[in-house]
Amino acid sequence: MENRNGLIVNTEVFEANGTAERDAALVMLEQIPGTKQVTVGGDKGLRHGGFRGRVQKLKGHPARGPKPGAARWERH
Repeated sequence: MENRNGLIVNTEVFEANGTAERDAALVMLEQIPGTKQVTVGGDKGLRHGGFRGRVQKLKGHPARGPKPGAARWERH
């Protein structure tokens, strides 16, 4: 989703299994053409199970997510 206007730019459908959002994000990152690094935003799942490292390997730059226990995302 594009952040400024809420425009949906890509979608994927996965079975709800606890990792579906992370799996879909990785699939969508693989589909982005070119080599330019892109920013990937998400919820606290960005910090889970090596996902952050996998995003970085796929030309993604994880946005700073909320610190554990924080109620909101940091603005940057």
